[in-house]
Amino acid sequence: MLGILAACLLAVVFVPLLLIAGAAATNSSAPTFALIVIGAVLLIPLSLVVGGFLAAQSATYWTLAFRRLDLDPQPLAPPPPPLEPQPS
Repeated sequence: MLGILAACLLAVVFVPLLLIAGAAATNSSAPTFALIVIGAVLLIPLSLVVGGFLAAQSATYWTLAFRRLDLDPQPLAPPPPPLEPQPS
C-alpha cells in the first residue's frame, strides 16, 4: 500500500516536469537542461526519503514477525500425574 502511494507521489512530481521538458526540447529551447537538473534535484532526495521510510517500515515489520518465531522453544513442563481416587 505504501509503495503504491509513493509511486503516485513521485508520479505527481515527475510527470509534469517530464512534460515541460519534452515541450521545451521540441521547441529547441535552452532551459531543457535546466529543467532536467531541477527535476533531478527535486526527485532524487524525495525518492530517497520515501524509499528510506518504506525500507524502515519493512525492516521493522519483518523483525517483529521473526521475533515471534521462537527458534529455540523452551520445553514445556510435564503435566502433573492424574490424581488417583482415594479409598473410602
